[in-house]
Amino acid sequence: AWGNAWITFESLTGDNSTVTLTSTPTDTATNFTVRLDGASFIRFNNMTITTGGTTYSRVIELRNGANNNEFNNNRLFGSSPTAIDINRAIVFSGNSYDYANVFDSNYIKNGAYGIHISGVDSLITEYGNDVSNNIFENQFAQSIHMEFQETPGIVGNSITNNLSTTSSFQGVYIYQSSYGLIIEENKLYLTNAYVTAGFYFDGCYGSGEGGLVNNIIHINSTQTGNCAGIYNNNSALHEYIFNSINITGTNTTSTAI
Repeated sequence: AWGNAWITFESLTGDNSTVTLTSTPTDTATNFTVRLDGASFIRFNNMTITTGGTTYSRVIELRNGANNNEFNNNRLFGSSPTAIDINRAIVFSGNSYDYANVFDSNYIKNGAYGIHISGVDSLITEYGNDVSNNIFENQFAQSIHMEFQETPGIVGNSITNNLSTTSSFQGVYIYQSSYGLIIEENKLYLTNAYVTAGFYFDGCYGSGEGGLVNNIIHINSTQTGNCAGIYNNNSALHEYIFNSINITGTNTTSTAI
C-alpha cells in the first residue's frame, strides 16, 4: 500500500470458515499461497488460507522488506507434518528485513513450523514482529521459530502437540535475539513423546529488559534424551518470572530449567 493506507482482504461475513484461499505449489518458485514481496500495510482478516502442496507447502511468505502487515483471526492450515523442513513452514520469512508484522488470533495447524521468521543476521536484526493470541496445533518441528529479532512479542498463545511421529520438538525457539524479548502468558501443552523443550533460547544475550513471564508449560515426555521446560544454550541476561512448569512421564533426565 502507498502512504500508510491499508489494503484489507477479508471475509464479508466475518466468518473465517466461509472464504478459502489455497494453492498447490510444486517447487520453490511457487511455494506459497500468499506471498508479500516487499509489500507493506496489507491485512488478511477472517479467512481460511491453506495449501494443497506436500513437499512444498508454505501458506504465507514474507520477503524483500515486507513490513507492517497483519494477519488477524484467520485459519492457516499447512500440510500434514512428516519432516523438519522450512519448505513446509506455514508462515515463512527467511533472512530478509521484514519487520513489524503482526499475527493475532489465528488458528495455525500442522506444518513443519507454524511461524518461522528470521532477520538477515546478528547485525541486521528485525524489530517489532508480534505473534499473539494464536492457537498452534501439531507442528512437526517448532510452533514458533524466531531468529535475529529485536523486541519480538510472543504473548497469549496456546501451543498443543500430541504427535507421535516427530523425533524432536520445541514449542518456541529463539535464536540470537537479544533485546527486549516479550514472551508472556503463553500456554504450552505438549504430550507427544519427543519434546526437547517448551522454550529454547539459543545464543540470546539479553539487555536486561523483558523476558519470560507468566507462562504455563506442561510436558509429558517418554523419550530417553534431554527434555526441559525452559532450555538455555549460550544465553544469558533474561528474566524468568512467575512461570509454571510441570513435566510428567518416564523420562528420567528431564528438567524444569
